[in-house]
Amino acid sequence: MSSYEAGEFEIKRSVFDLDAVVGECVQTARPTAEQKEIELKLDTDPVAEYSGDRDRVGQLFDNLLSNAIKYTPDKGRVALRSRLEDNQVRFEVQDTGVGLSEEDCQRVFEKFYRVGKDKNMAAGTGLGLPLAKHIVEDVHGGSLSAESTLGEGSTFAVTLPSAGQLTGQPA
Repeated sequence: MSSYEAGEFEIKRSVFDLDAVVGECVQTARPTAEQKEIELKLDTDPVAEYSGDRDRVGQLFDNLLSNAIKYTPDKGRVALRSRLEDNQVRFEVQDTGVGLSEEDCQRVFEKFYRVGKDKNMAAGTGLGLPLAKHIVEDVHGGSLSAESTLGEGSTFAVTLPSAGQLTGQPA
């Protein structure tokens, strides 16, 4: 059982360089992308200092990038973009992967929900995206959503208040 599942989710607030965390996550994901010959692109507006939980934000982007690469066929594309908009930072992780049905898109953030098994689906616990949603919404007061088209890919959008105030308590 994970610490998230057990309700032992520790939050450590600090001011950190958000750009550096995102860059580290991309560098961590790059070897796996290269093995699959996936083009991994980073296109971000500079954000610099952010107030939040550095480790959890890293965990969030590690999860989204890992999923995007896992579900994208060889020679596909994964992009992480960010833009500053109206006192918020909006990130998008977009892939040219297998995509999700409309129903799966709505349910993919439920604990233990697994997309229907087929040859293109990788193994998992069904906890990664619910944890990502918790990190974004409950811990940082932002939003996480998914848009997808079967056979074309998915886009996961993260919006964080630029002030980065921690708003929630552990699950």
